[in-house]
Amino acid sequence: MMRMSTRFTWCLWPAVLTLTACVSTAKMALPESAAPAVEYTVRGANPFAWDKPLQFGRWHTTQLKDKGRLDAGLSFGKLGIGGTYHGKTISTNTGSAARCSGLLLSASKDTLAVDPAFGNLPVLSCTFSGTQQGELSLRQDHLNRLQGQLVSGNQVYDISSVHQLAGGLFSSAVPVGFHVKKQQQLYWSVEKINEGRVLLWQQGDAAEQDLLATASLVLLATNFDNLLWEEPVP
Repeated sequence: MMRMSTRFTWCLWPAVLTLTACVSTAKMALPESAAPAVEYTVRGANPFAWDKPLQFGRWHTTQLKDKGRLDAGLSFGKLGIGGTYHGKTISTNTGSAARCSGLLLSASKDTLAVDPAFGNLPVLSCTFSGTQQGELSLRQDHLNRLQGQLVSGNQVYDISSVHQLAGGLFSSAVPVGFHVKKQQQLYWSVEKINEGRVLLWQQGDAAEQDLLATASLVLLATNFDNLLWEEPVP
C-alpha cells in the first residue's frame, strides 16, 4: 500500500486553505452602473441533491420532484447520434409550479462531438402554472453562454448567464450566475456561487416578485455544470 509522507501532506494544506478562502469569498461580477439592490442569501442551494429545499427571502420551494431521465442513441460505425431528455418539477410556497425539461442532442465522430441543432433547441424549458403563469426558455451558444426569456402575459424578461467573477481575470466555463432584465433594465440577479444570492435591483409588485422568484428557484436548482442533469447523488 502506498503511503503519503507527512511532509507532503502538510505542504498541501496552504493550497487547500487558500482555495477554500477563494471559494468562500468569491462573488459574481456585477455591472458598475447598477443601483443598490435588496440582497437575499439563499439557503439550501445544492443542484446535486434535487430534493433539498431552497429558500431566500419570503420564497421557498415546497416540492422538488425528479421526473426521470431518458437517453437514446444510434451508432453508424464511427458516427454516433444521441440525445438526453430530463424532466423536473418545482412547486413554491406562493402557489406557483414550474414543469421543466432539459434536452440535449449530439452528433459525434470518433472523439469529436457537436450539437446538430447548433444551439437552436432550448437546453432548459419551463412552463409555469398556478398563481404565476409563463414560459421560460434558455439556449446555449458555442461559447457556453446561456440566453433566453421568461414570458408571462405581455411581460418579457431577458435572461443571460454571467461567467465573470468580481475582480477575476478569466471567465468561467460554466455560469456563476444570471442577470434578469426587463426592457434592457437590470431587474434581478441570481448568483450560484457557494450557496447563492438573489439581488433585487427593481422591486416590482408582489405578483411580479413571485414570478421572478419562481424563475430564480429554477435557476438555483439546476446544475448548469452539467446540462445533462445527472441523477442526484443519493
